[in-house]
Amino acid sequence: MNPSIGTFTFIQTLMIVIGSALCVHVLCVYMCFVCTCALCVHVDLLTSLAMSSHGLAYLNTSGVVTKIEKMMDEVESDPLMQFLLPGLVKFFGCLAKQQPNEVFEDHPHFPSKVFHILNDPDPVLKGIAVETIGFIATTCEGKLTLNKQGDYMRQAVETIGQLAMNSATEYKIKALISLSNLISVKTESQTEDVLSLTKEWFNCAFQKPMESLMSIVRQPFTELRLGTLSLIMALSNQQWGQKLLSAHPGFNEYILDRSTESEKDCKVAKFDIVQTLTESQTARHVFGEPYWIKLKLYIREGPFYVQVQSEVATEGD
Repeated sequence: MNPSIGTFTFIQTLMIVIGSALCVHVLCVYMCFVCTCALCVHVDLLTSLAMSSHGLAYLNTSGVVTKIEKMMDEVESDPLMQFLLPGLVKFFGCLAKQQPNEVFEDHPHFPSKVFHILNDPDPVLKGIAVETIGFIATTCEGKLTLNKQGDYMRQAVETIGQLAMNSATEYKIKALISLSNLISVKTESQTEDVLSLTKEWFNCAFQKPMESLMSIVRQPFTELRLGTLSLIMALSNQQWGQKLLSAHPGFNEYILDRSTESEKDCKVAKFDIVQTLTESQTARHVFGEPYWIKLKLYIREGPFYVQVQSEVATEGD
């Protein structure tokens, strides 16, 4: 049996028996003596622990985070440690999602490393950076913390936008999901500063934002269309985004046209966009009353409605 997998199972059992805090201590001691391949497994386990409040509290007070940051510093000088980099970035990304300000201020090497690997020729590292930025941006605090990085963040948004347009399908999807996280803001969290920031990032991501989105959403790949629809969903919940959607030629007809989608998930995604518009306090004014009535009818009919064409039989048929 693979020793790394065996150890991983042992540590999971240990968490149940002695509790996660003591388990982290045991794991950190063990990490000092294992090979690089096994370390990858253990870093992933620490990442899982960081997602719980008690695990995160222990990691912050035990010095574990500092040790892992030191491992990240050693990546450039130790080729074998390069295998650990994706896991190390994910670990700090998990911490930064929960405590963005603290992590960026106390561990400045982390955001620097993320922005660096975003331009790495290795597509795997590039994808990790894209996902990490989007993961941190799922909260408003994360968005504002990322924005404090200034030009580095603006260049990162531009790079993610370029990946959404010009890369392999897998990375286009990662980029679109990341952009969706960057742009999405819950209604109750919408402040003038946050809305201004999401608008700036969206315009920064694409040279011709709406033209780019509408070209991607018509491509024959379900996951790609779903990623684009999630970004359109983010726009539909913000007044500035609604204005862009309404003003773009053909969008109003496209979003109400069920025939553009054959997959259930895509039909539901379009329905969710329409529902978001009908529940918005600003969309009625932006799109106008006649179109608003069409949106409400679409909701009443549901995502899978098919209009039946009636035929009248005539004599001689």
